[in-house]
Amino acid sequence: MKVLNKFILLALALLLTTAALNGCSRNQAGNQSATTATGSDKPDGGVGTSSDGIPAPCLNEADIGNAIGFQVRVVRETTRSVGEHVSCNYQVNDEKATKFGAFVAINVAPASKGDEFLERVRSGAQTIAGKQAEAIDVGERGYAYGGNSMSEAAALAGGRAYHVGVSSLEHSIGDKKDALIQILKKVIG
Repeated sequence: MKVLNKFILLALALLLTTAALNGCSRNQAGNQSATTATGSDKPDGGVGTSSDGIPAPCLNEADIGNAIGFQVRVVRETTRSVGEHVSCNYQVNDEKATKFGAFVAINVAPASKGDEFLERVRSGAQTIAGKQAEAIDVGERGYAYGGNSMSEAAALAGGRAYHVGVSSLEHSIGDKKDALIQILKKVIG
């Protein structure tokens, strides 16, 4: 039960961090105004958007689904860029996996967030998987771990911090560490 409580707290922390990075600015009329990762209101503000309107660092649904082994859909309501932060969110959309309530989150931020992202992975490895996070050969510094209900990877590269996580609040989805490393490499480019 103690491990379950720690997992729930860690999953909530992951969701809250994603939500914080997903905040959007509002203009004086109260309308949402999502910006690109450079802080520009222009669609190409240095990061750009794909043809389907999601921020350029976000991978398409097929890339995420192929990596984790489940079909996913982009959660457009929380996938956006604000200032220098980009958050990409996906929900498992696979008939055999829907019961898992699984989510995939990709966060890209300034390098100043790097230590926070890396610490999240290291503490998650201890809490969720009961082991040390593994150093990975991604970016300048990278760590990852895999657990049955949550896996995470983070790295620093090119002056940016990257974090990728997959979690299920209900059931085991298996160790997705290798899948997240694959996703992290694609996001970093």
